[in-house]
Amino acid sequence: MRLSLTFPVDGVDQLLLALLKLLPKRLLSRLTGRLARVPLPVPLNEKFLRVYGKLFDVNFEEAACAPYEYRTLQDFFTRKLKPGTRPLDPDPKSILCPVDGRVMQVGTIEEGKLLQAKGWRFAVSELLGDAQRATLFAHGTACTLYLSPADYHRIHMPLTGSVEALQYLPGHLYPVNRFSLNRIRDLFIGNERIVLFLRTPAGLAAMVLVGATNVGRIRIAFDEIPRARFRKGPFQRSYPGGIGVARGEELGCFELGSTVILLFEQDLVRWTLREGDITRVGRTLGFIA
Repeated sequence: MRLSLTFPVDGVDQLLLALLKLLPKRLLSRLTGRLARVPLPVPLNEKFLRVYGKLFDVNFEEAACAPYEYRTLQDFFTRKLKPGTRPLDPDPKSILCPVDGRVMQVGTIEEGKLLQAKGWRFAVSELLGDAQRATLFAHGTACTLYLSPADYHRIHMPLTGSVEALQYLPGHLYPVNRFSLNRIRDLFIGNERIVLFLRTPAGLAAMVLVGATNVGRIRIAFDEIPRARFRKGPFQRSYPGGIGVARGEELGCFELGSTVILLFEQDLVRWTLREGDITRVGRTLGFIA
């Protein structure tokens, strides 16, 4: 899909967007991914991680391992946390935040369209790649969460339920930060993404895992999908009877930061977080209505 770059008056923004458009983002992401998987000498890797940590304000105290124990950059980017670091809200009606990140948008879906930024809306059917299921969310609600380079990158289940289907949609790998959200129309439906359809006590939910520059891979915890399958283009996998996943259990992870969009059906969820809030895995996003 061809994205529309909206150029503001500012000359610096014009230059940055022009360079972004010309940048070989997929090639760059593949190279970054390969480099991130190369084992480095322990002192060199630890030094790099320390610099990275200071640059992005990473909390090393939460990580399950000390910096010197990570052999590759990817090991660190996909790090696990110490037990008890992300306690789950005990209320069973509480919808848990699936990732660490910032709330970029939260609210209603209007006539099948979801807000990106600046009044721009995009079709939920295009986001999900499944027109039939998309009708269930035509007047539902959604929450958009952005993961920064400093964040924990694993993705967790918001409510006890099951995975009914997985939809893969190829696309671009534009950055998904605030700069891009405010300047690139249809960003989320133009970028590569994986959609998980979840059956929960709050009805059907859709969790959209959006790829971005330097997010070379999105790993899925409950299914082994060969990389060659992704290279062949869009596909859907159905799981008859569903794959049961407990509340707070891991669903997958990003190999660097990106965005998660969580959608629910109409009148089934009441959000309690607001745009701009910082949140963490296990905290409450809202409640089953």
